[in-house]
Amino acid sequence: MNSPEWKFILIGCVVCLLGGLRGPVFSLLVSKIINEFNDCKETEMRHRVMITSGLFFPLGAVFMILRFFQYVAFGIAGAKLVSRLRSKAFACLLRQEVAYFDRPENSSGAICTQLSSNAAAIEDMAGARLGFIC
Repeated sequence: MNSPEWKFILIGCVVCLLGGLRGPVFSLLVSKIINEFNDCKETEMRHRVMITSGLFFPLGAVFMILRFFQYVAFGIAGAKLVSRLRSKAFACLLRQEVAYFDRPENSSGAICTQLSSNAAAIEDMAGARLGFIC
């Protein structure tokens, strides 16, 4: 069902994998800073620690941009899936016999609620939650 959005899902997954490098990269930087304290010369040690510490800001910005692209990619895929589901559900409703709409559980308000709430639940699962879990 989500095959037309495979490009967005692939982009989201690749960006998600790259974003997963945040923990190891930050750990390596912290370990490098700690190792810099073994240097005997205070001025040289301070200079190296400041340079290494300065890498946290640009790396944080890069990972923030990666997270943005991850949410956007999964959000677009989820929105397109929901749009397609709503269209297919509405098309199925249009093919129903007239007697189907005479039943009280199939009133126009109930059908509109069903179309919006079911699709919104799927959008929540497919878009934002998938990006968050990934």
